[in-house]
Amino acid sequence: MKISDIAFKFPNAAGDIEPKFILQVGTSETYEDLIRHAKLWLEGKAEVSVVMIAKLVETPSFQYPTNDEQLELLGLLEASQIRGRYFTLERENGPVSYKGVRWAGNISEAFVEVWKRQPGSGLATQIGNRIVS
Repeated sequence: MKISDIAFKFPNAAGDIEPKFILQVGTSETYEDLIRHAKLWLEGKAEVSVVMIAKLVETPSFQYPTNDEQLELLGLLEASQIRGRYFTLERENGPVSYKGVRWAGNISEAFVEVWKRQPGSGLATQIGNRIVS
């Protein structure tokens, strides 16, 4: 089972709610993983029409604490208590820190691609050019 980062769902002809547009965002995922996910959605779920992949390249890559035990060892709040106001952005594109602990590096590259299913073959293919920021 694959869960999207964001899915826009609409009613079909029978009135059932189905995902039509999927957004997959990758920071730790590789570009190849994002393409694989786009293909899974488009080639595996006929109701999905469009998949947008967004890749954020973090330089250097950092691993933030992932559970309450790791947060406690660092003397930080539980994950459910953390709010955006506790984070500090050092420059426009990062890095980001929380109470002195680095959670994200500098975003050195970001791009978006749109993928659709080819009529006839049903295979996923990139539509248009990559949008780079």
